[in-house]
Amino acid sequence: MPTRTAFAGSCGGRQKSGTRPESSPVFEATKVSRDIAMFQVMVVDCVIGDIAEALKAMEVSNCKLPERLEKLQAQWRERKTSTDSWSKYFQHIGASLPKFGSINEWIANCASRAAGKGPRYGGSKGDGKGSQQGGKGKGGGKGKSQGKGW
Repeated sequence: MPTRTAFAGSCGGRQKSGTRPESSPVFEATKVSRDIAMFQVMVVDCVIGDIAEALKAMEVSNCKLPERLEKLQAQWRERKTSTDSWSKYFQHIGASLPKFGSINEWIANCASRAAGKGPRYGGSKGDGKGSQQGGKGKGGGKGKSQGKGW
C-alpha cells in the first residue's frame, strides 16, 4: 500500500480542459476530487483508526460508532472550510508536499504525465483508447467482432 505522500503526489494525473496548469486554477478545478480524497483519509483516521479498538467499539455499538461518526462530521466541516491552499490540503491528509521546487512544477509534471496518457487524462484527441480502430467505436465491442455478441 502506498504511503499517503506517494498517493497524494500521484494524484492530479488528470487535466481538465481549459484549466491553466498553475496552482490557483488547478486548486479550484480539483476541489471535488480533493474533498473526496480528504474525506476518505478522515474516515480511515477518525472512524477506523486503530483496528483492534475499532472492532471493540463496533461490538459495543452494534456497528454504529456514534462517537466516531460525530467526531468525523465535526472535523470534516472544519477541514473542508479551512483547506484553502495546497499546503493545508497536504497537511490535512497527512502527507508532505510533493518533492518539486514549487507547486507549479508539480502541476506541470502532472499535466505532462496526463497528456502522455491520452485524451481522457489531458492528451490530444486520437491518442487514447480506441485509436487503433480510428476511435469512436466501430471496433465490434466486447466479442461482437467474433460473432459472440447478443
